[in-house]
Amino acid sequence: MSARGAGESAGGRRGRVLVLSPWGLRGGYSGPVTFLNRLFEAVHEADPQLAIDVLYRDRGAESAVGWARQATAVTRDAGFGLRAQLRWGLRAARLVRAAVREDATGGAGDTVVHLHGLYLANLIPALTLPPGRVVLLPVLENGDLDPAGPGPVAAVKTWMLRRVARMARVGFALSRGIRAEFTRLGMPDERVILLGNAVSEDEFASTARRPPRPGRLRLGFVGKLGPVKQPHLVLDAVARLRADGVEASAVFVGPFVGPDYERRFRARVDELGLEGHVTIAGMRDDVASVLLGEMDVFVLPSAAEGMPGALAEAMMTGLPAIVTGVGAMGDVITTSGGGAVVEADGTQIAGAAARMLHDGVWAECSVRAAAYARAEFGGRGVAARYLDAAGLRTAASNAAAASPPASTPAEAAHPTEELTT
Repeated sequence: MSARGAGESAGGRRGRVLVLSPWGLRGGYSGPVTFLNRLFEAVHEADPQLAIDVLYRDRGAESAVGWARQATAVTRDAGFGLRAQLRWGLRAARLVRAAVREDATGGAGDTVVHLHGLYLANLIPALTLPPGRVVLLPVLENGDLDPAGPGPVAAVKTWMLRRVARMARVGFALSRGIRAEFTRLGMPDERVILLGNAVSEDEFASTARRPPRPGRLRLGFVGKLGPVKQPHLVLDAVARLRADGVEASAVFVGPFVGPDYERRFRARVDELGLEGHVTIAGMRDDVASVLLGEMDVFVLPSAAEGMPGALAEAMMTGLPAIVTGVGAMGDVITTSGGGAVVEADGTQIAGAAARMLHDGVWAECSVRAAAYARAEFGGRGVAARYLDAAGLRTAASNAAAASPPASTPAEAAHPTEELTT
């Protein structure tokens, strides 16, 4: 299928992207689902003429999304084991084939199928499509494209991944590691596009912040509180900083993954004597205001990531970040100069945080983080890169691309005294 057919065809038919999201739409607190919504909200804003339909798994806590013209629940499985994935994949395959047949009979325009995640559930319907119909977006480094499992299972998944990678129009990589995984599967380099995690500049961008007061530091964490993201290490860092004479505290935004981890986390707070110095905020709708007003340094000591949206949001607000070097996080922080990359260790996190208090370090990291985030994660830019690479531009998005870009704050013109929270 030609790029023209994906957008405005010769006959003037409108383009369509069919999104496959076995993760769901809005239920729960999920990085892949958050990424899905932010990406397609930005795409829809960039090109309202592009028809976006979505096939999703209803996990019992879903709600409507404004960016989708039509949303269809393929299955209603709470869990997502092998049988549930097979059920999703087979039913989604029938719906996808019907959409492709509709193209041939003069429907809304040629359909490009977006696979949000590359697990078994989405590989099955992809294999039923002709070459050039799918765009691929793995959501986790060393996850989606890793054929783990017993020997026969890994062999089958490897075959499926290689087949889908060869026939795909483009693969979007949230990190250089994912890009390398695509290459190992045989996808040509020119068809692998690095893509940032879209953030709304209007909601999160801050033209200025003020450094923390001398001797005081508020660490912040946003995400699921559980063994993968390791927020307990932030507790260890706060305790270490306080032992060294820094008036340190921490705020944690997000749900616990389960009662066992919550009990252990709260017990650790008591054990370290941090009562009164730790805020467990739970789910918050006003994440931007928390990042802007209640944190001085963002900390994400994860054991596994792709490109976490929480990090992109934090950087957009001008928060310096301390992260582990997993997924895209190490590359982003090293390239931007917007913070520090450490091992998953509370003492190392504390040391990196303490260095932020040295003359000018925090302010320089803040400016660099915000400048990088505006360039790489700004929703308008991410949407433009997605539409271009997927060949989905219609007349509306071509016109928008020809317009002068919206002005952004100067990237390095904020002296320390002008930074405000």
